[in-house]
Amino acid sequence: MNDIENHYGDDFWAGNSKMENPRLGFVRKVYGILAAQLTLTVVVCAFAMATSESGFGFFLNTHYWLTWVWLAISICSIIPLICFSREVPLNYTLLATFTLAEALLVAQVCAIYAANDGGMIVLTAAIMTLGITLSLTLYACTTKSDFTMSGGILFVLLTAFILFGLFAWFSGSRIMNTLYCTLGVILYGIYLIYDTQLLIGGKRHSLSMDDYILGAVMLYIDIIGIFLYVLELLSKK
Repeated sequence: MNDIENHYGDDFWAGNSKMENPRLGFVRKVYGILAAQLTLTVVVCAFAMATSESGFGFFLNTHYWLTWVWLAISICSIIPLICFSREVPLNYTLLATFTLAEALLVAQVCAIYAANDGGMIVLTAAIMTLGITLSLTLYACTTKSDFTMSGGILFVLLTAFILFGLFAWFSGSRIMNTLYCTLGVILYGIYLIYDTQLLIGGKRHSLSMDDYILGAVMLYIDIIGIFLYVLELLSKK
């Protein structure tokens, strides 16, 4: 099975007159789900920012504690989602719950930043995130470097990053916060390359073609992470 997946991964972008690469169908499904997740997130964020002075956006702006509610729902839904990612239709129900909670969380963050720094900062962060995502995805698909071998190292870096984030938060230093956000963009960028290579196959490790929900969630979290840290870096307040 691994030999078959590696063969298709090596010729992922090559045409085949006799049969279609089955991995390509898997990738299309993952990116289709990811597109639906991002579309929902963008729509909710746009609505929150459009109603920042009254209505839904204003409600989010004046109830900061709701961010903890969305975060709790995200965590409580993603844990069973990982465990039951292949169980239809439970996986889609959990995916919808997780995505909606994340969309509301990001929407509240965007509404808060837009109220303090203006809506242009959110748009700028979104454009920068798009550029970073496309560039890193292209790199992951074309490079000969195998990032799927770096799972253990990435976990260590993530643990260190979380601990550094707690230190930066308690210190209250703007410089420390800027450094923390910069490291966040870099770390999530590396994870985006790592997850993309797991998705397309052809490397030492790859996702099973039954893990389309898991693949979409991994990429979605990477992109949202990059966006939030870029947004924080652009903030003046």
